[in-house]
Amino acid sequence: MSTGLRFSPVFTAPSLCLVPVASVASSLLPEPTSQAIQYQNSQDWFWGADHVMGLAVPLLVLFSGVAGRLAKQCYRLSHGRWFLAIALFAIAYATIDFSLNLPVAFWEGYVNEHHFRLGTGSVGQWLKEQGVGYLVTLIAVSLLTWVPYFFMQATPRLWWLWSAVAFLPVFILMHIVSPIWIAPLTNRFEPLADKSLEAKIDALAMRAGITGATILVKDESRSSKLPNAGVRGMFGTTRIVINDNLIELTDERELLVVVAFIRNVEHNADLFALDLTLDNDAAMSVIRKAAGLFWYVPNPGWFRRNFRTDHPPLDERARFLASYRPQDPNPQGH
Repeated sequence: MSTGLRFSPVFTAPSLCLVPVASVASSLLPEPTSQAIQYQNSQDWFWGADHVMGLAVPLLVLFSGVAGRLAKQCYRLSHGRWFLAIALFAIAYATIDFSLNLPVAFWEGYVNEHHFRLGTGSVGQWLKEQGVGYLVTLIAVSLLTWVPYFFMQATPRLWWLWSAVAFLPVFILMHIVSPIWIAPLTNRFEPLADKSLEAKIDALAMRAGITGATILVKDESRSSKLPNAGVRGMFGTTRIVINDNLIELTDERELLVVVAFIRNVEHNADLFALDLTLDNDAAMSVIRKAAGLFWYVPNPGWFRRNFRTDHPPLDERARFLASYRPQDPNPQGH
């Protein structure tokens, strides 16, 4: 989709060497292209910028005197009602934080993704998604920011403990309602049309201890080419969500491997998927497609390994997939 806008390359400055041009140790995957190196380095730059902004914005608001002036104004507007004053201050700060971070977020989430031909959505669509996120944030902070202040007054020494206890059910509730009420605000979710495939995914889910999950397809291709799948929600709201571009990219065997089922640490996900599907060839095929199509660096540098990802590099995953055979009596590569 063309937006009529043209942007110059995002990063032409020398690399930080966060992702070096490294060879692929196992020779199971293709060497990373120069564009893959550039894309991964740009992601590391943005990661650093996000963390700098996360520290710089609150310090700026605090030491510039803006925080003090905002607090007085919010107290005056609330006529001394502390709950309303805190809510107004939270909304004002969230607006400042959103506004100051918006340029970096646009460069990272729209310009850079389109420059490397991974983004597919329009500027208007991106702004709509940001706006929805901003409104959800305003509602959340206006309703919840008072909690730690209440416990600071009630139990000054243990306010942090009671705040954590109070927020725990809130986080659980958000995890439950987010797939139903929040996610559909920016994306469309529809039932999987292939009922035979749906039955196979449901059978895998039952083997993994997930029962009663709704299997849906997300229209991710409207904004990105990056494929994914995962399990969202809990209790009666559990959903297995598959990006539509993943369905287009993979055949049935590959899709079943990807869906079986996402974990926080990718090695455990690979192990789990192979134990469920016994399909090493399909798993390896998915890894090769990802390495070739989506600017992944199979064997990145120390920075990305230790700070940027919670899963092994593609090259390491490929070597594991080539060696681990769960169907053998004594599988190797565990």
